Amino acid sequence: MKPTYSSVGSKNGAYGAYLRKAQKPDLAKQRRVLEAFCTQRNIEVDEWMMEVGGGLNFKRKQFLSLVDAIVEGQVERVILAHQDRLARFGYQLLVHLCQTHHCQLLVMNTEELSPEQEVVQDLITITQCFSSRLYGLRNYRQALKKALADDQSAQDQAPSHP
Repeated sequence: MKPTYSSVGSKNGAYGAYLRKAQKPDLAKQRRVLEAFCTQRNIEVDEWMMEVGGGLNFKRKQFLSLVDAIVEGQVERVILAHQDRLARFGYQLLVHLCQTHHCQLLVMNTEELSPEQEVVQDLITITQCFSSRLYGLRNYRQALKKALADDQSAQDQAPSHP
């Protein structure tokens, strides 16, 4: 997958994400907060990457585009509201990736959690992730049952040929 960065050269990118589509208004708020943060520090953001998708999902389009751009040396700095927006787990790997490709990670909210608080947040995140997957599977199963029932109903109503 090629990066979607619009121009060549080192630049500043701001990344934000939220887990569910219902949180899309929060995504706009996150961007406004990031804009204010960058303005206060005289940072001009060249590329805004905002998407709906959780930090456990490494298949997010904007996330993958950002990683590709970092590897290709197109990004000088990535600005985040919180490290969990980029990756819930494996954040230190992304820090290493940025360091080895001369890209600075600038995190706006550097709230320090105790190890216990961190574990609790991780467990909540994992529970939410798998609950969403189960809910999605339940919807898929119900749609499949309905489609099979509709198909059977159509076959039962079709005139039989001797």
